Amino acid sequence: MENQKENPAQENVAVEKKEVRKAYFPPYWEKRKKRLKKEFIQKLQDSANSEVIASDKFGEYRAGTFLHKAAIVSVQKENGMWSLHVVSEEFISSRLIEEIRYKYLPDDLLMVMAQLFGTREEAKVLKGVVLYEIPQPSKEEEK
Repeated sequence: MENQKENPAQENVAVEKKEVRKAYFPPYWEKRKKRLKKEFIQKLQDSANSEVIASDKFGEYRAGTFLHKAAIVSVQKENGMWSLHVVSEEFISSRLIEEIRYKYLPDDLLMVMAQLFGTREEAKVLKGVVLYEIPQPSKEEEK
């Protein structure tokens, strides 16, 4: 018995394994994956495994950076309010914006869309649409 070493890994301890999710690369990005920076790919991976902030009958919602079709989607929640930024080299249609809104944000939000127009120099860099949550009075405040 003295020759046997204690191995903590062999103890009967229930260890909770956290599911590791892989970042999703739509076909548009799968073709370009080799050209993406490692830091950006790590950011996508971290976002896929980030904490669920909200959930409803339609899914779970996280903050972070995600890929959707040809767009890069950034989701944030600051001071209890959601925002979503969509950037794409391709045309951003209202149908795409709606699709992204319902995929990456909870259903019970009222969102307003803002398109930013900077200087002509910035316009070459800033290509995107931003959605901001509009505060809604709670049912208690309405009474």
